[in-house]
Amino acid sequence: MKLNYKNDFDFILKLATCIRHEDGTCEKRDVGWPEHDWVATFWTANKANVYVASRKGDTLVNCFNDNGRIHVVFNNHRLGKGVLRVDFHSEVHNAIYPDGIRDLYEPQPLDIELVDGPGDCAGAAEVEVLLPYIKGDKGEPGRDAGIPVVHHGADDVSVDIIPDVLHVWGVVAELRLQLAKEPDDGLLHEYMVEFVSGETPTILSLPASVKWVVEPEMESGRRYQLSIVNGIGVIGGSSL
Repeated sequence: MKLNYKNDFDFILKLATCIRHEDGTCEKRDVGWPEHDWVATFWTANKANVYVASRKGDTLVNCFNDNGRIHVVFNNHRLGKGVLRVDFHSEVHNAIYPDGIRDLYEPQPLDIELVDGPGDCAGAAEVEVLLPYIKGDKGEPGRDAGIPVVHHGADDVSVDIIPDVLHVWGVVAELRLQLAKEPDDGLLHEYMVEFVSGETPTILSLPASVKWVVEPEMESGRRYQLSIVNGIGVIGGSSL
C-alpha cells in the first residue's frame, strides 16, 4: 500500500504469533489487544525521525483499542519517504526476571510505503506484525501457562518474595519473609513458598499484615507449602 508521505493516516496494527507444533507445522494465532505494556516505534529511511505509539497502563499514545485490536493514528508524523518499519517492544510480566518484566523486541518492515506522489485509493488499512511465541509466561492468553520455580540456598533465609513464583527451600531453621510489591495490573497475584522443617521446627516470620486462616504451628520433620492471596495466608504440611 502506498501513501503520500505528507499525509496523516491510520491503520490497524494486527498482532499475530506463530506456534510450531510437534509435527513441524506452524499455526498462526491472532494476539489481539495485548494485556501487557508495549511501545511501537515507526520509521522509514532511518531513525532520525520516528513516530511512537504505546500503551503504559491506562495511558495510550497515538493509538486506541479498536474492538480488541491496535488502531494507530499518524498525525503530523514528519516521517520521510520509504517503506514504513516498526520495532514492536513488548513488556511481558514474568516474575523470574529481576525487574519482573521480560523485554521483547520485534523489528520488521510493514506493507506500507510512504511516497512523494499520489497514494493508493484504499479504505482503512490493516497491517500485520508477527511476534515471537512466548512459552511459559504465566497468565498470557493463548500461551502455555506455568509457574516459575526459584530454589533458594540454606543461607538465603531473609528474602523479599515476589508473587506468582514458587519459592522453594530445603531444610531451614528459620525463614524471614517479606512480600515484594505486586504488579499494578488489575490481576490476581499469589505468593507461594515451600520449605522443609527439620529436626527443629522452622521459625517462620511474615509481615503482620498477613492474616492466617489457621494460625500455623510448625512441627519438625514436615514439608510445608504456604500460599498468600489478598493478604490471607494458608499453610499446610505433610510428613517427609
